[in-house]
Amino acid sequence: CSSFDTAGTVLIHQYKYNFQALRGRWDVYMLQESGFGGRITAAMACHSSIKHPFEEATRILQVANSPYEEDHATNRNTQKTWDGRVLVVNRYDWGEDYYGEAEDGITVGEETLMGDGQRNSRWLVDYAQVMETMENSDDDVEEDWVYSGRGVRLVIFGEYIFGRFGLTEDHSAVQSFLMFSADTQLSKCCLQNDPTPNRFVYVPLTPEQRHSEKLADGSYLGYEWLRRSTADPEFFQNLVPPLGVESMIPLSEIQSILQRVNPKVTGIVEPQLQPEVLQLLNETMGVWIQSLGNKAETIESKDDLLKAALPNAYGPNQKHIHAQILKKFNNSDCTPLTTDSDMVHKVVPAGSKVWRFLTMDQVGRGMMYLLEEILELAGNCALDNGRNMLVPSDIRIAIINDEQFCEENLNRSQVFWPPDMVVTGQ
Repeated sequence: CSSFDTAGTVLIHQYKYNFQALRGRWDVYMLQESGFGGRITAAMACHSSIKHPFEEATRILQVANSPYEEDHATNRNTQKTWDGRVLVVNRYDWGEDYYGEAEDGITVGEETLMGDGQRNSRWLVDYAQVMETMENSDDDVEEDWVYSGRGVRLVIFGEYIFGRFGLTEDHSAVQSFLMFSADTQLSKCCLQNDPTPNRFVYVPLTPEQRHSEKLADGSYLGYEWLRRSTADPEFFQNLVPPLGVESMIPLSEIQSILQRVNPKVTGIVEPQLQPEVLQLLNETMGVWIQSLGNKAETIESKDDLLKAALPNAYGPNQKHIHAQILKKFNNSDCTPLTTDSDMVHKVVPAGSKVWRFLTMDQVGRGMMYLLEEILELAGNCALDNGRNMLVPSDIRIAIINDEQFCEENLNRSQVFWPPDMVVTGQ
């Protein structure tokens, strides 16, 4: 079993596994970088039954590559890694032995504030013989592991250690172990003494291949990223069900706004994901309109509604989105968003009290402002990821990373979240 959380920039990874290694002889292969003087920056250990260690290394990296490589697949233990027969170990999933390594002369690595180097080594030992040694000897068993030939110590260059255990076909045992660091450039690494020159264990995908792969595996929806959310479980019990307003704002209007606020996104919206983008943005705006309508039901004047819906508009921070929305409400020169009024009234009926206080154009101007802000940030996200077109994950990331958007309930639609995170039937 496994669970995930975050602490700063670090993914905290809790898991419980207990695998035996295949019995017999194990062979160790060092991975050497081409260039840079042929540094040893990774190591591969395989049971003797693995006849092609290079293929085993590439198989593992296709499932769970280094998180520092562009095509890293995953850095967590998931159903995909289980199906791919890989057990993932990340940089803080195991302890460090600064003092023990210093005594052994292993000093390369990042220096801490205490002056203790973050060393980069791991033991591979024969478990049964080590247990026997510990039971029958008071000597330093660490030295005995290596010098008696019953173990090996892997030392690689660089900081932060990562491990990938390769499992047998039936998932019953470990058959291989790949160890690398944050300093390892796997796209430049070959097995040391490989008779085939320049055979790298990882070959990066082309931008076109990467795009096609992410379209096929659903990465562009952004669900895996959202599953790392640490929101209170109660949050997911109070999401707004789909409103059925995916055609409220036409695609042409969305693309026109995006082109205006972020012209570098020349491809506009990824064609294969246009329905998902339309639904996500329309449902998000629908939740915002619904929130206005709900607040208006207990209000008796326009001023009271504006203070209830946009409380931060009256504070010192005039850059707050509430202040900006209020300006749009009050400025008739601003162009309102083009919407299907029937769809708007599907969310907030024509007889709702909100329409006594606000016109359709005023609400449309508020929606225009919100969409401009969302699409500008989403466009930046696309560009940061080397794309010139928008996908749903860009929108989800833009909203969830903006505290004010979340305060406006723009992340409150069930459509926003992965289906398995949504609690229904409440």
